[in-house]
Amino acid sequence: MKILYVTDVEGNWDYFLRFIQTVQTSPHTLNALTFTDASHTRLVLQRGYQFVFGGDVGDKGVGTLRLIRVLLALKHDYPDRVVLIAGNRDVNKMRWTSEFTDVEMDLKTMDPGIKNGPHWLPETTRQSLGIIPYLSKLARNGQDVPITSTDSSSSIDYMALDAVNTKVCTPYLHLYMMIISSYCAFKWFLVRI
Repeated sequence: MKILYVTDVEGNWDYFLRFIQTVQTSPHTLNALTFTDASHTRLVLQRGYQFVFGGDVGDKGVGTLRLIRVLLALKHDYPDRVVLIAGNRDVNKMRWTSEFTDVEMDLKTMDPGIKNGPHWLPETTRQSLGIIPYLSKLARNGQDVPITSTDSSSSIDYMALDAVNTKVCTPYLHLYMMIISSYCAFKWFLVRI
């Protein structure tokens, strides 16, 4: 049995189409994997071939959903000859559904290891880009900002602000969840393989 292998498509539909075209025209794999029609929604895998997708189905490419649908249909049609491997990007995106919940994003309940890190630069060499002075001004004007008493000279919780700077703001959570929802079918399918 011959193996057809592709990986790291990362949502790049054109890249995947070029892979299929190469398989169709190569004398070693002539038409081993072809689309059933011009709509490119279903593939046919010829006898004597196994197809392995090595992971990273989607990332920044605009063809992620389309690619997931085609791969799932191929696995459905040829369950014994199609292998779908979850790559690091796939696994990371599947984790988002639990890590970006409102509870996980709440600084009061956030794990200290996440809230207080990572700090790539020593605190003595950090330079403010302006967020701390801006928030301090808001606090002096009585506007709502995260305030605690962390030291005698300031009422701003700088560690909490550092943690906020490393997290996704709640208004953008829905955008990330929309992106992640495209992976739910893929996750559901991988669990059942």
